[in-house]
Amino acid sequence: MIGGSIESVIRRSELMERESALTTKPQIKYRMGQRRELDLEIIERTTRGVFTYLCTVERDLSYIGVYADILDCHRRRVEAFLSRISPRVLNQFTAA
Repeated sequence: MIGGSIESVIRRSELMERESALTTKPQIKYRMGQRRELDLEIIERTTRGVFTYLCTVERDLSYIGVYADILDCHRRRVEAFLSRISPRVLNQFTAA
Protein backbone atom coordinates (compact mmCIF):
# COMPACT_ATOMS: atom_id res chain seq x y z
CA MET A 1 0.00 0.00 0.00
CA ILE A 2 1.44 3.33 -1.00
CA GLY A 3 -0.62 5.42 1.39
CA GLY A 4 -3.79 7.39 1.71
CA SER A 5 -6.94 7.32 3.72
CA ILE A 6 -9.22 4.37 4.30
CA GLU A 7 -11.77 6.08 2.06
CA SER A 8 -9.26 6.12 -0.81
CA VAL A 9 -8.50 2.42 -0.25
CA ILE A 10 -12.23 1.64 -0.35
CA ARG A 11 -12.72 3.72 -3.52
CA ARG A 12 -9.73 2.04 -5.19
CA SER A 13 -11.06 -1.38 -4.21
CA GLU A 14 -14.48 -0.60 -5.69
CA LEU A 15 -12.86 0.74 -8.85
CA MET A 16 -10.74 -2.39 -9.21
CA GLU A 17 -13.80 -4.58 -8.75
CA ARG A 18 -15.59 -2.76 -11.59
CA GLU A 19 -12.51 -2.80 -13.86
CA SER A 20 -11.89 -6.47 -13.11
CA ALA A 21 -15.42 -7.32 -14.19
CA LEU A 22 -14.84 -5.51 -17.51
CA THR A 23 -11.44 -6.97 -18.41
CA THR A 24 -11.07 -10.20 -20.35
CA LYS A 25 -7.36 -10.76 -19.61
CA PRO A 26 -6.97 -13.40 -16.89
CA GLN A 27 -3.61 -12.10 -15.61
CA ILE A 28 -4.91 -8.58 -15.09
CA LYS A 29 -8.10 -9.91 -13.54
CA TYR A 30 -6.03 -12.09 -11.18
CA ARG A 31 -3.72 -9.21 -10.16
CA MET A 32 -6.67 -6.90 -9.58
CA GLY A 33 -8.37 -9.57 -7.48
CA GLN A 34 -5.22 -10.07 -5.41
CA ARG A 35 -4.81 -6.34 -4.90
CA ARG A 36 -8.48 -5.99 -3.95
CA GLU A 37 -8.17 -8.80 -1.40
CA LEU A 38 -5.11 -7.07 0.10
CA ASP A 39 -6.97 -3.75 0.28
CA LEU A 40 -9.96 -5.40 1.96
CA GLU A 41 -7.65 -7.06 4.49
CA ILE A 42 -6.04 -3.68 5.24
CA ILE A 43 -9.48 -2.15 5.77
CA GLU A 44 -10.54 -5.02 8.03
CA ARG A 45 -7.36 -4.86 10.13
CA THR A 46 -7.59 -1.08 10.44
CA THR A 47 -11.24 -1.25 11.45
CA ARG A 48 -10.51 -3.95 14.03
CA GLY A 49 -7.55 -1.96 15.40
CA VAL A 50 -9.57 1.24 15.73
CA PHE A 51 -12.44 -0.62 17.40
CA THR A 52 -10.05 -2.28 19.87
CA TYR A 53 -8.43 1.07 20.66
CA LEU A 54 -11.79 2.76 21.23
CA CYS A 55 -12.94 -0.06 23.51
CA THR A 56 -9.75 0.31 25.54
CA VAL A 57 -10.18 4.07 25.84
CA GLU A 58 -13.82 3.68 26.84
CA ARG A 59 -12.91 1.10 29.49
CA ASP A 60 -10.09 3.29 30.85
CA LEU A 61 -12.40 6.31 31.04
CA SER A 62 -15.04 4.32 32.90
CA TYR A 63 -12.38 3.13 35.40
CA ILE A 64 -11.26 6.73 35.92
CA GLY A 65 -14.84 7.66 36.80
CA VAL A 66 -15.13 4.73 39.21
CA TYR A 67 -11.83 5.61 40.91
CA ALA A 68 -12.88 9.25 41.21
CA ASP A 69 -16.17 8.17 42.81
CA ILE A 70 -14.33 5.91 45.28
CA LEU A 71 -11.89 8.66 46.24
CA ASP A 72 -14.74 11.17 46.61
CA CYS A 73 -16.61 8.76 48.89
CA HIS A 74 -13.53 8.31 51.08
CA ARG A 75 -12.91 12.06 51.16
CA ARG A 76 -16.46 12.69 52.37
CA ARG A 77 -16.11 10.00 55.06
CA VAL A 78 -12.82 11.48 56.29
CA GLU A 79 -14.27 15.00 56.31
CA ALA A 80 -17.34 13.82 58.25
CA PHE A 81 -15.12 12.01 60.75
CA LEU A 82 -12.82 15.02 61.17
CA SER A 83 -15.75 17.43 61.56
CA ARG A 84 -16.99 15.37 64.54
CA ILE A 85 -13.58 14.93 66.15
CA SER A 86 -11.78 18.18 65.39
CA PRO A 87 -13.23 20.87 63.12
CA ARG A 88 -9.93 22.77 63.39
CA VAL A 89 -8.04 19.82 61.83
CA LEU A 90 -10.70 19.58 59.12
CA ASN A 91 -10.16 23.26 58.25
CA GLN A 92 -6.40 22.69 58.09
CA PHE A 93 -6.88 19.54 56.03
CA THR A 94 -9.19 21.33 53.59
CA ALA A 95 -6.76 24.24 53.27
CA ALA A 96 -3.90 21.87 52.52
